[in-house]
Amino acid sequence: VFSTYHSIGVISEAQHYHDLEEFDLIVCDEAHRTTGATYTEEDDSNFVKIHDGEYIQGKKRLYMTATPRIYGDMAQAIAERGEVALYSMDNPEHYGKDLHTLTFSEAVNRGLLVDYKVIVLAMDEAHISRRLQNLLKDENNALRMDDAAKIVGCWKALNKHQTEEERQNPDPEPMRRAVAFCQVIEPKAPKGIRNTHKVSSKQIAGMFQAVVEAYQRHDSEYGTLTCQAEHVDGGMNASQKEAKLSWLRADPPENTCRILSNVRCLSEGVDVPALDAVLFLTPRNSQVDVVQSVGRVMRNAPGKTRGYVILPVVIPAGVKPHEALADNRTYKVVWEVLQALRSHDDRFDAMINKMDLTGAPPAKMEVIAIDDRAIRGAKQRRQNLMEKLRAQAHGGQNIGLSVAEPITPYQTEIEFAPGEVERALYAKIVEKCGRRTYWEEWATDIAKIARAHITRIQTILQNPANRKERRAFHAFVKVMHNRLYRKCSGRLSGSIGCGPPR
Repeated sequence: VFSTYHSIGVISEAQHYHDLEEFDLIVCDEAHRTTGATYTEEDDSNFVKIHDGEYIQGKKRLYMTATPRIYGDMAQAIAERGEVALYSMDNPEHYGKDLHTLTFSEAVNRGLLVDYKVIVLAMDEAHISRRLQNLLKDENNALRMDDAAKIVGCWKALNKHQTEEERQNPDPEPMRRAVAFCQVIEPKAPKGIRNTHKVSSKQIAGMFQAVVEAYQRHDSEYGTLTCQAEHVDGGMNASQKEAKLSWLRADPPENTCRILSNVRCLSEGVDVPALDAVLFLTPRNSQVDVVQSVGRVMRNAPGKTRGYVILPVVIPAGVKPHEALADNRTYKVVWEVLQALRSHDDRFDAMINKMDLTGAPPAKMEVIAIDDRAIRGAKQRRQNLMEKLRAQAHGGQNIGLSVAEPITPYQTEIEFAPGEVERALYAKIVEKCGRRTYWEEWATDIAKIARAHITRIQTILQNPANRKERRAFHAFVKVMHNRLYRKCSGRLSGSIGCGPPR
């Protein structure tokens, strides 16, 4: 029997009133949805009712999820005081013991998933303003500067502009399919609330290509990738949603990327294996939602080697990067997504904390600054300079050519020093997402492992019957003494308790 959680009442009625027998096994997919708190039996949601052995009769229950949801001590204490039933996935009374855990890293190593990479694009507000001023001042356009900047950032990432891949291959293959997550469906602010801006899915979808075209008119050398964007939401019926997903799955035209914008309806239950990227234009306020969304781009597909998580943020004009990053609300999307990945991916946790130790950019994440390093006039002067240099270097001779005018040096206009934004973001990421106790815990774990090995070796060496093992260890100690210039003189054998072999 296959059923949705919403139809659980039908199954219960079949068992209680139509002699449907007890199930041998009940498999609960997306089991994180079955967590939560209930006050009375009448308040039980359809998701929580699956735990009730009387309501749904079954010998065994198997809960499966990629994102286990666990409530902290504070939530559990509040639940106990309020006589609330709290369903947390670390409670064996409701969920039983863990049967098997498959980590992100193991799934990638076994080829069950492709790996992912996070791209954070820091867009300079002044850079965007100068290039999109005509579009932004249009009375018929309600798009805000921040939203336009994020669209440009997404387009550059989809085009792989300034990425590590582009540095290795001057003409990388652009991404072809992406899902964008926004804050609200409609662009209108809630009634009675002023100065409240929320990124609208419909507005992003409607203006995406217009913003790209306006930007390309000023910076056409950065690529000609066309973006087709559509919107989907939970208010659409099943056939409408499927039509949108079919459009996304279909092969897009040459040099075109298709983007399906939404708020929440594409977080779960969406199967588009060829999806290249997920775009987070706003915070998600849920680690489960973030990891579920990232899971969309980790599906295997022919020729696919990696999925991308794209996070566009805006650096205000005239503000130093480290000062701008102090605004937690504006850059919350970055910290939130990285924290969610850190909590569910063991590799990402180690990578973030390693950055604090090495200072080197990690392989699974890129921070790219898009600022206004050269205004239009500077570009023209550079072009003129190159023409003069080519004329002077003609065949290595100046015979037959007019004397070139003296070259006037000039300074191009740079908003931030190269690398300043990237360094500021990397430092803030370590501060926001790293764990101060990581290396202390690591050292403690290593010490425990070392003590366990020492105890095991001592046990073996103290038994006279283990002659072969004692001889091997004595030979090892001798080699260590020779190679380390006897710096461990006596300490190694003394700490283990090994005498000469007999």
